[in-house]
Amino acid sequence: MLTQPLDLPTSADLSDLLPDAELVAWQHGRDGMVGWGTAWRGDFPSNHQFRQAIHAWQEVVAAAQITDEVNVFGTGLVAFGSFAFDPQSGAGGTLIVPRVIVGRRGKHTWLTTVDTEVTPETILAHLTARTQTADNPTPWNHISENGDIREGTYYEAAVSAALEDIAAGEAEKVVLAREVQITADAPIRPRWLLRRLNSRFHTTHNYAIDDLVGATPEMLIVAQRGQVSSTVLAGTIPLPDHAAEPQIEQLAIRLLDSPKDLVEHAHAVDSVANTLATLCTRIKVVGPEILELPNVLHLVSDITAHFAAKDSSATSLFLAELLHPSAAVCGTPTMAALDLIRRYEDFDRGRYSGPVGWLNHQGDGEWGIALRCAHISGSTARLYAGCGIVPGSNPMVELLESEAKLNPMRWAMLGDQVTDDDEPTPQPARPKLHLVQD
Repeated sequence: MLTQPLDLPTSADLSDLLPDAELVAWQHGRDGMVGWGTAWRGDFPSNHQFRQAIHAWQEVVAAAQITDEVNVFGTGLVAFGSFAFDPQSGAGGTLIVPRVIVGRRGKHTWLTTVDTEVTPETILAHLTARTQTADNPTPWNHISENGDIREGTYYEAAVSAALEDIAAGEAEKVVLAREVQITADAPIRPRWLLRRLNSRFHTTHNYAIDDLVGATPEMLIVAQRGQVSSTVLAGTIPLPDHAAEPQIEQLAIRLLDSPKDLVEHAHAVDSVANTLATLCTRIKVVGPEILELPNVLHLVSDITAHFAAKDSSATSLFLAELLHPSAAVCGTPTMAALDLIRRYEDFDRGRYSGPVGWLNHQGDGEWGIALRCAHISGSTARLYAGCGIVPGSNPMVELLESEAKLNPMRWAMLGDQVTDDDEPTPQPARPKLHLVQD
């Protein structure tokens, strides 16, 4: 496997290079990696997905011949992966090594390939041909939402029942999700969805791995040379369409002053920080602050630490296994919350709210939580959104919050059309308002 410099134009979107099938992507603004083809793939049952994936990756790395002429975070041998939320899920986990990867991090751009016939020159020629030939901006002529599989009244009833269980002492917090199905009259193209998400949600990590496409604002773990970080989101308030700055600031202050949301957030932060404390030193928590996205405001805290790996199995994926599921997507205590999820959610989450991201041959990598996403199968997309339920939660408010969290993928499939020649001007990057709690 060879990684070499690539003189990619700064104006190029990495997703411009992708085909319509057998693709992977992990993008954050202009940075990230995209890949296509399959050099190696491992699929693992949910109940042993992390252990088997880590062992399989050790074997792949041991057998690989790697030449890295760039040597930045993301170069060399890289596998993209996504994993099931529930060990009882039928989805399982997967790791994929593409035959071709194009990456960008800051001023560095590179090509990683196992195909000797793929060169920087062929990549640039492909990019030129793609940008000169406009995509069909409407991959489908008709697309519709087939109704909420869990009707709103059912979801409100589930929240009410969970609140009774919490009051009875069964759990302190539980995250309950909804599932919505959207159907098109033609195959849904992940590359097209990814480009849509990149145009509006450029402060999130946008991904397409296996059948999963989404835009997550929450990083479970980033590990690089012993330094680890985690971005924890819990506590949400929807933003009205075209909200003005004064209204956004008022909503941010309301969120920071909400006892219910602060309790929900504290559970999520504690679950990550306490787990990292068993293996890491120099743990630091900053927050909560306000994270502003086009559709919602979140309470966000950033956690950093130092991790000294003991052996080759102690990878970023190992840390993701330890942290999953965090209280942000499951609840607390973990097993009690998971029992309530299984009781009240009448669907398999699949890889929604499971770890999604990548790792390299050194074990470093980035793993987000698969949020704001959809499982794609042919012309059908199954969308998901969940809300943290704690004492003080209101079933109707939680339903409205879940609607806001479904909107990014709804917008990607149902919103205004985007073409390669007429892309919306990205909103100014304002990931945090930096309003802090006294």
